[in-house]
Amino acid sequence: MTALYLALTATATDTVGDREMAPTGKTIRTPTIQIFRFSNSRIVESWAWRMRQVGRPVAAELREGETQMSTVLADLGALLGLGREAASLTFVQISLRGMIVFLAALVIVRCGDRRFLSQKTAFDVVLGFILASMLARAVNGTAAFFPTLGGGFILVLLHRCLAYWAQRSHTFGLLIKGRSDVIVRDGTLDVAAARRNRLSEHDLHEDLRLHGNVADVRDVLLAVLERNGHVSVVRRPHP
Repeated sequence: MTALYLALTATATDTVGDREMAPTGKTIRTPTIQIFRFSNSRIVESWAWRMRQVGRPVAAELREGETQMSTVLADLGALLGLGREAASLTFVQISLRGMIVFLAALVIVRCGDRRFLSQKTAFDVVLGFILASMLARAVNGTAAFFPTLGGGFILVLLHRCLAYWAQRSHTFGLLIKGRSDVIVRDGTLDVAAARRNRLSEHDLHEDLRLHGNVADVRDVLLAVLERNGHVSVVRRPHP
């Protein structure tokens, strides 16, 4: 047994009025809802309601729902201190903002590319700086709360799209990520490369000790200044 709803129109006398208007007594064409109940593919009953007659209670219910929604939004705004000056936020409001931003940040990071967490290049580091700054503003109230969270999502999606195109195009990848540079080859320091990257001899020896466990440049087969700023070291094989 099923019911079929159809929107129709019917002629009726306005004895109720529309919303706050008084009845006019005129003959009008008003929308109706026609309901048919079927049994064995045959119409066994039908009903019709004129929307004009039920318009007032329906409108009242809609207005009541809008009022309730407005009340909920107002309570939420008061709870989080939305629209207030940053200096006037209370401890509770900042704490609630921090908890919401923390959960939102988890979702944002999960939506982003994994390379963002490793901060492999300046391209990834810049995203981390900007995202942290934006979310901090949402907590301390110096920027609009929900628009700032939305901007964080957009920023991470932009990073993901750029990483996708950088993976597809080596030229585009070099443009936004930079390139690595060989500093030491076969135990010989490339002075021009070190000078180009503003890397002093003391800086190089520090990186060799930290990342290659090497004390002498002559023991290095290859040392490369990577795009993330670290020096990767390949030691000479021992005879």
